[in-house]
Amino acid sequence: MAVGVWEANLESISIEMTGDASFTAEQWNNTYSQGVVNQVVTIGKQLSLKYTIPPVRLTTEQILDGKTKGFCTHADITAAYKVKGGHTDPGPNAPVQTILDRIKG
Repeated sequence: MAVGVWEANLESISIEMTGDASFTAEQWNNTYSQGVVNQVVTIGKQLSLKYTIPPVRLTTEQILDGKTKGFCTHADITAAYKVKGGHTDPGPNAPVQTILDRIKG
């Protein structure tokens, strides 16, 4: 399984977010985290346009097919490749759909 994750890393563009998987919705909504979200939206828009990446969240099947373009999280990759002890970030309270909606414009 680790090989699949490694291949996914080679075939992806990563945007690192400052935050923690344990953050509450309130913590994601504080001034600092909103600044992080704003930067992710800006970078996401640029990458979406440059590489024709639709601002949609990939399903497990789409992650594994290696062809479908879109966005996913570390947690999505961990779930798709069934990595024990893998990443769980950005966590269930991260505003992922809000970020994607803002990338759409």
